[in-house]
Amino acid sequence: MTGHTSTGDGLPTRVSFNFLDRCNLACRFCYLPFDGRASAYDTWLDVVGRLVELGAESITFGGGDPFRYRRFPELLGHVRAELPQITFVQVDTNALGWAERSLADIAATVDLVGLPVDGSTDAVHTRMRDRAGHLDRVLHVVERLQGQVPIKINTVVSRVNAGDLVQLGRLLSRYRIAIWSLYEFWPVGPIAVRNKPGFQLGADEFAAAVDRVVSSCPDLPVEVNAAAARSKSYFFTSQTGRAYAVDGADPNAYVELGSVHDEDIVRKWLDHADPTSNAHRVRERRRRSTPC
Repeated sequence: MTGHTSTGDGLPTRVSFNFLDRCNLACRFCYLPFDGRASAYDTWLDVVGRLVELGAESITFGGGDPFRYRRFPELLGHVRAELPQITFVQVDTNALGWAERSLADIAATVDLVGLPVDGSTDAVHTRMRDRAGHLDRVLHVVERLQGQVPIKINTVVSRVNAGDLVQLGRLLSRYRIAIWSLYEFWPVGPIAVRNKPGFQLGADEFAAAVDRVVSSCPDLPVEVNAAAARSKSYFFTSQTGRAYAVDGADPNAYVELGSVHDEDIVRKWLDHADPTSNAHRVRERRRRSTPC
């Protein structure tokens, strides 16, 4: 790479790289616009290289589950060895693509691992994730990662599980957690929009649920993520290089920006995003992700 090729200020320092061709869960609140478009490893390399040119310093790999892809650990190794401009790597995994060999890959290449826990019992978690037994699978991976890499627990707070958050906090208190991210359910993307009536809380209800958790579990490192506060912070790309963001005129819709290789892709992003908010999320994740 030869440095930034985009002009102007406001480069996206944090990028979410999502594998969007398929998923192995059917979460009823899912916000991702899956497209069924597969791509080869060389394309992934091309995309992450372009992200560096655009100014990326932090990448969050997610999906779907990145560990479903055989060469994903190789991609992590490439980023660490060949792209020193990327100084913070987060991987969000639903634990279903996990294999014991993944532990060594993660410990060597990842700064933060995000795992989903949406209920204190399998019954509550399944109402959110629509997969019985998934909670035990996730907690097994949490246990295996203890002391190896900082862990971030992702919880989508909705009408389904808001009353369970205190019990969930008590469950998580048994583990070493770097961040417990509470995400307000956000009706963006076709699946979440369709299920909005059964999931969406009012802003006051979300705030009250968070307050109950903080009061009951004061030692947990809670990170609060209201929908309105994060809508302008994202730069998304798929594994094919399809770039998109939250629509600046409608926070409950996505806008397609084009390809990450388009010369004007940053300008298009700035029409909808807030680079200050984007950079703030990088700083906060670094600060909270203390070494094990």
